[in-house]
Amino acid sequence: MPQPIDQKCKTFFFLTIVLFCYFLTINSNHADYDLWHRMAIGALFFQNGHLPDHDVFAYTPVKEVWIDHEWGTGLVFYQLGQWFGDHGLILFKFGCAIGVLALIFLTQKLSARNRFRYGLFYYILTCLVIWPGFVTTLRAQVFTYFFFSLWIYILERIRKDQYGLAWLLPFTMLVWTNVHGGFVVGLGLVGMYGIGELLNGRRPYRYLGILAVTFPVTFINPYGIDYWHYILEATTMDRPYILEWEPYNPWGWRPDQIAFILFFMVMTIPALFHLAKNRREMDWVKVVIVAVTLFLTLRHTRHLVFWGISVSVFCYDAYIRVMNTLSDQFHAAIIKIAPQRFISIGNMAGYATVYFLLLAFLLIQTIGMPIRIQVPEHKYPVKGIEFIRLNQLSGDLMLPFRWGGYALWKLYPQCLVSLDSRYEVIYRKETYMDIMRFFRDPAKLENFQMVLEKYPPDIILVLPQTETYQRLLTLSSWAPVYQDPYAAVFLQKKRVRQNYLLPDRQYRESGGKYHHFIP
Repeated sequence: MPQPIDQKCKTFFFLTIVLFCYFLTINSNHADYDLWHRMAIGALFFQNGHLPDHDVFAYTPVKEVWIDHEWGTGLVFYQLGQWFGDHGLILFKFGCAIGVLALIFLTQKLSARNRFRYGLFYYILTCLVIWPGFVTTLRAQVFTYFFFSLWIYILERIRKDQYGLAWLLPFTMLVWTNVHGGFVVGLGLVGMYGIGELLNGRRPYRYLGILAVTFPVTFINPYGIDYWHYILEATTMDRPYILEWEPYNPWGWRPDQIAFILFFMVMTIPALFHLAKNRREMDWVKVVIVAVTLFLTLRHTRHLVFWGISVSVFCYDAYIRVMNTLSDQFHAAIIKIAPQRFISIGNMAGYATVYFLLLAFLLIQTIGMPIRIQVPEHKYPVKGIEFIRLNQLSGDLMLPFRWGGYALWKLYPQCLVSLDSRYEVIYRKETYMDIMRFFRDPAKLENFQMVLEKYPPDIILVLPQTETYQRLLTLSSWAPVYQDPYAAVFLQKKRVRQNYLLPDRQYRESGGKYHHFIP
């Protein structure tokens, strides 16, 4: 056998993975649609000293009580933006991603020796599979991904009768409950451990005890038991028109799709073959968690990250076995034609060269790249919103779903919005469907004008060259007052005046009101 070189490659390995993660971080900084209303809610809290119990941003009918399952996230994001600007928000996301990878690494060490010579490919695939959860600037989900990874690590230690970190479960549940509704994933994870251990022929009492300690903690929130009423409704409701809640399609050329197929072929399939041949080694905990997260991923795209984390942890042994077998076969073939010392030197040189070249490439790519949140005009009505702000157009603003959060952050209290991405938290289903169809499927509306009468706006912001835009042009009571390639502003004709201030491109590019996070 060749001399182990894992320790010799360790430094290069860790530097490469960290830099690869950083490269993905600064290349994936389009502002998330949810970021804006998170920041706005944080601003409200620090201005008023308390959480609002009813919505203040919308003019359309809303629910009587505002139960915000991400209220803690809003406070964190707003303070990061206030104290550190773009750098704070982006580096916080980077820290969460590195934390997830570190916990995967630590969990793997509990059951298998980490092989750095085989690990680079494995961890790059892991990054690509889980990166859809980190691809935009910041979302509340990053807390759930981190806590999900942490809980797997702690629960794996508990399986080995190492209870030293068990106290973290109720403590982190307290935080998790108040930053994201995904805390139910933690309870589900404990349940899957209990079911898996039961199938393994072991008593699941310790997991019932964990649930008995952590579940009551979820009631420590600003809303009490009403919080659970919302959670039960939110986890069972339909979400039409929301891409991340559609079934995951693994067939394509996106990095996560390629990584998904490779993960399945290189990690999951070898694990299944190994279990089929060695049924006595069947660990039902691993099987249940990987199978359930895969099922959830195929149902809803947003669950892909959980499957990626689960496979990275629980299929690592199978990957190492496959790589060891291939390495032994390759070594047996080479040893016949080359002395042992040359093979060891060649292995070391090969791995070092791969690490060095990738490290050099990532350094070259990242040097000089700005740490800045991107607010692209093809994604947001940047100049349209600025036009409304500059000309002090106030009132009720009807606009597409994805633009609502950006508008309420930039224009509140000057304007109230018709809809934003807090839809299941704030808006009634009827309101959501009416506004979505108005902008996305106006042909499905029985009466286009009826929506304007049902939710009468003072201003309409719409994407040009859409069917909605064309229909607005035919209405005698509305007139366009501003248009660029990405947004058009309509006003009621009785409010139209002669002269308007136009957005200044130089001001936007200088980093002014368009991009900073201080209202």
